Amino acid sequence: MDGRRVRARRISRRIPGLPPGNESWPKPKREQPMDAYRSPVELAELSSIGLTRRSVARLSNGRGKRVRVESGTAWLTQADCNDDVILRAGESFCIERDGATLISALNVPFALVTIEPASYPTSAGL
Repeated sequence: MDGRRVRARRISRRIPGLPPGNESWPKPKREQPMDAYRSPVELAELSSIGLTRRSVARLSNGRGKRVRVESGTAWLTQADCNDDVILRAGESFCIERDGATLISALNVPFALVTIEPASYPTSAGL
């Protein structure tokens, strides 16, 4: 070079959609817990959950629902219960309590878990 100082150019951080003068990055959306089911509609439509290593599915108020492991191994724990459950492929467990139930893949890269709806006795059966 010929001895002149090279002036650094300021790179504009203008983000499309932000008003001029507000050059900051958009704030991330509020994090939400990983609920497997959030509404009765989703409960009717979604019956299987694929769990990868270090992922956790949360099932709220699942009393009476049956958790069946189709592949892999899953760890299950219920709110206010000291006993955890480990299920291998082909095994199932009926959730005994309302509140949060957490399900996670255990020592496997992937586990496929099916949630079967609760079976309540009908008035005709009483």
